[in-house]
Amino acid sequence: MQISERDWVYEKQRLEKIYKIIEANIEVMDKYLESFKGKLIATNKMMWEDTAHFTDDFDRLVETKQYLDILKNFSEKREFFNRRKAQLEKLQKSPYFARVDFLEKDHREAEEVYIGISTLFYKDDILIYDWRAPICSIFYEYEIGNASYKCPDGIIEGEILLKRQFKIYKDKIEYMFNTDVKIDDDILQEILSKNVDNKMRTIVSTIQKEQNRVIRNEESPILVVQGPAGSGKTSVALHRAAYLLYRFRDTITAKNIIIFSPNKIFSSYISNVLPELGEENIKQTSFMDFAAKFFSSDMKLESFNSQLEKLLCFRDEKKAKEIQFKSGKEFVDLMDNYIDYLQNKKMQFPDIVYKGETIVNSEEISNLYNDSYKSYPYGERLKLIRQRLFTMLEKYNDRTIRELAQKLENDPEHVGLSSGEIRYMARTIVKNETEELKSKIIEFTRYRSIDLYKMLFENDEVFSKVSKGISLPSEIDYIRKSTVNRLNNNIVSYEDIAPVIYLEYFSQVVRKSHAIKHVIIDEAQDYSPIQYKVLFKCFEKSNITILGDLNQTIHPYYNVGTFGEITGEKEPPFIVNLDKSYRSTKEISDFSQNILFKEKVYEVVSRPGEKPILIKCEDKNELIDKIIAHVKDYEEKGIKSIAIVCKTYAECKEAYSMLKGRIDVNIVGNEDSEFPEGTIIIPSYLIKGLEYDAVLVYNANYENYYLGEDRKLFYTICTRALHHLRIYFVGEPFSYLKDIRKDFYSIEK
Repeated sequence: MQISERDWVYEKQRLEKIYKIIEANIEVMDKYLESFKGKLIATNKMMWEDTAHFTDDFDRLVETKQYLDILKNFSEKREFFNRRKAQLEKLQKSPYFARVDFLEKDHREAEEVYIGISTLFYKDDILIYDWRAPICSIFYEYEIGNASYKCPDGIIEGEILLKRQFKIYKDKIEYMFNTDVKIDDDILQEILSKNVDNKMRTIVSTIQKEQNRVIRNEESPILVVQGPAGSGKTSVALHRAAYLLYRFRDTITAKNIIIFSPNKIFSSYISNVLPELGEENIKQTSFMDFAAKFFSSDMKLESFNSQLEKLLCFRDEKKAKEIQFKSGKEFVDLMDNYIDYLQNKKMQFPDIVYKGETIVNSEEISNLYNDSYKSYPYGERLKLIRQRLFTMLEKYNDRTIRELAQKLENDPEHVGLSSGEIRYMARTIVKNETEELKSKIIEFTRYRSIDLYKMLFENDEVFSKVSKGISLPSEIDYIRKSTVNRLNNNIVSYEDIAPVIYLEYFSQVVRKSHAIKHVIIDEAQDYSPIQYKVLFKCFEKSNITILGDLNQTIHPYYNVGTFGEITGEKEPPFIVNLDKSYRSTKEISDFSQNILFKEKVYEVVSRPGEKPILIKCEDKNELIDKIIAHVKDYEEKGIKSIAIVCKTYAECKEAYSMLKGRIDVNIVGNEDSEFPEGTIIIPSYLIKGLEYDAVLVYNANYENYYLGEDRKLFYTICTRALHHLRIYFVGEPFSYLKDIRKDFYSIEK
């Protein structure tokens, strides 16, 4: 819909006015900050002069406390104004991106609602609404016509008379247009067609209807978001975090939300989104970082990426079967049976005997464990038994010490010693004599979750009992033996980390993470059922958002089942399907979907581009020469975000040794924590969740990609490309090519 000259004049004049108000507000913030800086310096000086030399005087200590309270108050106010200044500076770059004229029911005049990254007040008027404000939801949810939104006062009904979108830089309108249907594809296309940088961008101006409903969902304790590659799952998750921080700002801070990311590179990539939205970054972690605190430093933990590297480099069928078994639902049932066994097993304990006298008999101890402490977890019961026995031994020792002290006093050898010295001597003797008994108590009440886990596989009788009715793989004997051998050598494979932690939670009272009120699990398809059991146990009081795509499961032997099944004892999740992809061009999307599916299974934004290009090479040298030529060509065209994707890190090192010195390129590995700029070489399993202008797949020949288990990995690689996808191979191409329509790609001669 064309905009009249009168509207252009109105919008330009309004923007100029708004921009001046923003500038004036920034100046006010600067004055406040300078004032607080002076007050902090002056107060510090006064505190030093008045109190520094009198810390032993109670009145001076009280005075010091008063000064510290004043300083804290100044610091908090200064921090508030710093945050507000940062928000205003973001508004200064682009004050708003949309306008909605909303006529509330039973009102005469429509309200002009301008939507931006944060709120701007002027006197009693709201000049710009924060995109998270209740009224702004109508922009994302409705077409021209009847609309409503939910606010603390209830449902507000009315009519949308106008929807207008802007692209604004500072105080200039670069373009604007009216839309009577939805958030227009023109702005979306313009944003998507841009080259990317080394950080994820915000999507506030292009949030789609289905994404908005995920972001603003407040009713679902467990929310599962499924969507294809490029559907914006991670962006939605971060904007959801920003919404929660805004909506529940009195009860939730950035410290109360945690996001589980696949690796440090990914964490770096998404680290800019929340600050750009005017919020503090939430805590980011990986399952490995979360798990490490449950193990002693002498244990060697295998990471997810290390396991994948080994599996992709060297196919080990027995190891694959072990991972497959331990990442399935049957294994969760086995672990639950084992926990029941530990909890209900009747325990027998030895008599506690000292110098021939029974202090506590076996039956009394067993009754404590089997009856009195039955409601406690297995390990907690042992801990209580130990404490009880130590208390009883201490009382017995007191009597023994008194009796021994009397004997020592009557002994001629100790004439002249004071009663205190005699008692000290008696206490030392009894302590030394009972040291062995204490060690014995510690030994039979000692437990470690890792030892319990080893016992499950090592003890034939126990394993036979708890595996009854469980469908076991034919390789179970190998699995049991190899698990025990690794644990005996202090090595914990990745598939064994979660079950050990699971035992930890059920064998003792582990402190739960009650400070965390909301958990976000991204790339959820790469977690096993036992890992979900652990996370739900740890964060049992938290709301949880889970985001993933089962078609992007990069681990060839993981089997999460369906996202609807992972919640276990918790209530069923609310599942939302995002069914549209916004990342790749139509050509790249058609090609990628055909790797997995015969027909299209999800929509894509119809953004045209070049077809993926297959490049056959005679040998590795020709392959490297062609990659160099194409990288240089891309760079000349202004494309800087280029990923050369190898299947493994070992292959990355091979490619890097042949490319370094000929083009500017960096290699990315498991330990890297920063998302690098420019052209990179990266292994397949580190690229998930990321996106690049151009993706060059290194040596995608039949030898590298022929197994069905790798098909989803190859699909994930291809879906990382926004604008350009080139696939190089020496010899025969990847086996999945036969399933892809020939008109979906071109071949470079």
